[in-house]
Amino acid sequence: MSLQNSFENRVRINISVMEIDLMQNINKFSVMNDTKTFNDNRIQDKNSRIILAQLIYLLNQGESFSELEQKLLFFRVTKLLLSNNPGLKRLIYKFLKMIGVQKYAHIIIQSLINDLINPNPLIRIEALRLIPVIQEEIQMQKIERFVLKAFLDDNVQVFNTALIVGINSYKKFPSIVNKWSKEIQLKLNQKNHINYHALILLHEINKSNPKLFIDSLRAVEQPQEKIVNLQILKFIKEYSNKCNLEKELVQFSQLSQ
Repeated sequence: MSLQNSFENRVRINISVMEIDLMQNINKFSVMNDTKTFNDNRIQDKNSRIILAQLIYLLNQGESFSELEQKLLFFRVTKLLLSNNPGLKRLIYKFLKMIGVQKYAHIIIQSLINDLINPNPLIRIEALRLIPVIQEEIQMQKIERFVLKAFLDDNVQVFNTALIVGINSYKKFPSIVNKWSKEIQLKLNQKNHINYHALILLHEINKSNPKLFIDSLRAVEQPQEKIVNLQILKFIKEYSNKCNLEKELVQFSQLSQ
């Protein structure tokens, strides 16, 4: 092992030990008290990340927070959304998802929109992941054009996350997600590569119109990843009684082997 590798390994070990130490002997009330620093005029990214990590740790350990405590934490944590630090944003959105922000989602819609158009793809991804907690259609309507923009993003992780948002939001907002079918169709088959999440979402949208969905599958000629072939085969079997799909059944049965 080179001296450089040895040094890097020691650094990683030391960092891991430090992270473990930060979680030792913490309690809800001391961490709640530490969140007062979120109100400071100048956001301390590193300190805020440590406190948020401790809050997430407590939640993962089964610690409960009263409705009043959740409300207090929500308003303190959302002040950190002014930061442009990707690591801090990731923890902010993770924490907000864990405590549930359905009741206050309207308060952070503008911050969410700002992050959905952020130049940093990591921040766009974290903002997209919070969208499924939205419960009111009027709020979803405010941000749907930014989700559509994410479908056309050059970053694979961004548009895949947007597709997952569509899958998770479909049952709540079918009328909105149904309007995205054109953009989803574009993502279904690019350069003979079928996008798995686009396949799932397009199936949801076209459940009442299986012929349209099957027509999309008929355009697939090249072998795909095994998970995609198996999923297509599953859908073909699902619709085999409604459509004449003997040819497609043979085709994808062979590709799935």
